Amino acid sequence: NVILPQLVKPVILTSILMFFSRFSGELAFNFYAVNIFSQTFGDLNPHLVAVVTAAVQLIASVGSGVLADRIGRKPLLVSSGLIMAISLSGFGLYSYVCQEKPSGNLDWMPLILILAFECSCSIGIQPISWLIVGELFPLEYRAAGSALTISISYTF
Repeated sequence: NVILPQLVKPVILTSILMFFSRFSGELAFNFYAVNIFSQTFGDLNPHLVAVVTAAVQLIASVGSGVLADRIGRKPLLVSSGLIMAISLSGFGLYSYVCQEKPSGNLDWMPLILILAFECSCSIGIQPISWLIVGELFPLEYRAAGSALTISISYTF
């Protein structure tokens, strides 16, 4: 019996969560931060902004465990997803409106939107998706279920 009914629902749920974590856009911001920031910001140094966003990610990741225990995983995932969607929508709107020439007096707006996006991603969907992989499976199938979900996750 290759397909165990105890594994089907947890594998589907964790794989969907990993899919949204992978396609959230956070990796694109991390890998192309300097390129994105140099096209978006007029007066700010794009290398400095990349370092600031990495520091915000680190600080937010440290606080994610405490918030997950206090608020709960589900509300933290939902609020993280909403903040990420609003932040990316605002960043996209700013980029569309100011695509000809960056507006020097509004440089703080995309910076705040990017920091909110990175912070909410580092607090919510990134760590909780990995945490739920270890918690959702029954104990006797945890190793097999986690391995299957992580394998599926890396195919995205």
